[in-house]
Amino acid sequence: RGGLLSVAAFSEDGHNTIAYLAVSVFDGEKGPASEEFDRKRVQVLEKLRGMNLLKKVDIEEYDLVNNSLVPKCQHRFEFFTSWDPDALGARDSQWGVPIHDVFKYNSGKENFEMALQAGMAYFPERFGFLFHKVGGTTACKKAFDKFDVDTAMNIIRRCIPPSDNHLILHHALEFAPNLVDDIGQYYPDAAFLRDTSGHTLSQCKFYINLRRGRRKFKKNSSFFIEATDDEVNTIDPKTGLCPFMLAAVGEKSDLTAVYYLLSRNPKLVILGENALSNESDEARDSRKRRREGIS
Repeated sequence: RGGLLSVAAFSEDGHNTIAYLAVSVFDGEKGPASEEFDRKRVQVLEKLRGMNLLKKVDIEEYDLVNNSLVPKCQHRFEFFTSWDPDALGARDSQWGVPIHDVFKYNSGKENFEMALQAGMAYFPERFGFLFHKVGGTTACKKAFDKFDVDTAMNIIRRCIPPSDNHLILHHALEFAPNLVDDIGQYYPDAAFLRDTSGHTLSQCKFYINLRRGRRKFKKNSSFFIEATDDEVNTIDPKTGLCPFMLAAVGEKSDLTAVYYLLSRNPKLVILGENALSNESDEARDSRKRRREGIS
């Protein structure tokens, strides 16, 4: 490909020409000169793409998204992510997820904001991979630990504006419940939003605790007694099960809780039967996994 895959003679890191174009930075402070340097390299990359000398597969092959995740390479980062958004973390890759690589290589706040901003642009339903886990830890928790909660949340609020009514607390409750209190301080109005199934945050929290077997009637009776009718009398959208059924399935079944929840509304038996007859394949598979004690 015209020498693009050969090691660039002027690269101190042994990059080939493609990688060198992606990662080389202006030798000086970030400003108008470094931005112009960045833009000119985007122009070169666009021409190479137009000539079919730069290919989309090169982004994965040479880890161009992670390598350009640097403030002085912002325009090149945007070029690569707009061409191949899945490189942000939506596919299996030989490389790390960009928003996590920020912490792996001890990068700064600007790098984190670049990664989250791009993630939200292309994967808002996944919150820009903010709650994606590597080694059991979310990118959000890593940001809290590295920058402190206030600093990290200011960045997150710029990328995920509270005024846009994102279901960030619902998402955090599902994937990072230990962070809900920290995040809730900065998104208090999100507690009153309903998800696509019409469920409130308190309903979702109720379902999740039942699904995970975290509350037992004998030890946590107040959890059940204080549950609202909206929590007791509805169906968990993830499993398609009524709350009393969630308490009954799996190795952590709690018959006392089942009896109490049914005593609140015996008609739930009929509702549960209808839910089972109308449930989706996904919900049916989820119920089967819970019954077998594997989720």
